[in-house]
Amino acid sequence: MTIIPKETKAIGYIRVSTEKQGKQGAGLERQTEAIRNWCRKKGMQLLSIHQDIASAVDTHNYEKRSGLSEAHRQALRENAIMVVYEPTRLFRNIDAAQEFLENLPVGVFSIRNNRYLGKPGLTSAILRGAEAAKNIAAGTQHALQDLKDNQKKSLGSPKGLDRSRVAALKSRKIRAQDVVESVAAVLERDEAYRDLSNRALADLLNREGILTGWNRPWTRDAIKKTRKKAEEHIRERDALEAELDAEEAVKQPLPAEPTSPPDESHPKLEEANPEQAELEKNPNFGMF
Repeated sequence: MTIIPKETKAIGYIRVSTEKQGKQGAGLERQTEAIRNWCRKKGMQLLSIHQDIASAVDTHNYEKRSGLSEAHRQALRENAIMVVYEPTRLFRNIDAAQEFLENLPVGVFSIRNNRYLGKPGLTSAILRGAEAAKNIAAGTQHALQDLKDNQKKSLGSPKGLDRSRVAALKSRKIRAQDVVESVAAVLERDEAYRDLSNRALADLLNREGILTGWNRPWTRDAIKKTRKKAEEHIRERDALEAELDAEEAVKQPLPAEPTSPPDESHPKLEEANPEQAELEKNPNFGMF
């Protein structure tokens, strides 16, 4: 059972996967509003709200999200509660969440769940978020899934191949995908890297020790195909994140905006027009 912390300071964190998603559904503005309303209602001192426009599916997304890193550090430094709209704003990949889970703030409050979440609760929520991503990907990217299935079938047990050769083929395929994801991570690190020439990108990867699937240095020609796959990987993942955000916005609407108290600055009808009010008291008023 999660113990409710007694601290009165809070750090907010908000996230969407794309610029477009930031203006729709459970976008940045509405997540911010929900956090501010909750802190005001609970008497919390909201020190800051940090934000990211980034995917939460990628394995290395914790290192790439400066907003999350700073929110985490500040929460630990200030001994403050961390407030999010819901847990998958933090992570959708349990591997990426390990550092955060090992150094939890004094409390993490989920507005959608309306409760504090400890390590078991956060872990469970992140795993469910990852499973949801997998299920939606299977349903919305049908053609891509069929292609992947066909590729896997080709690595089954074709005639003439012994088990060791089949294992080698599978190993190379896994290694190739790892290389694609590593190149994608570099391209996402800085917008300027997206505009690098193939030769410049190859040089950058070689300097960082990211080699080809055959453990060889990159050349201008060798990087072309892998770069294309890495860019496609980024597009597919961002599209998936945007769809997940949109689906959650439909299924889980944000708390209703607080209604404003009646404006007492305007006089009531009787005070504003006493003659009209007196006429309305007549039982025949308005009959003709």
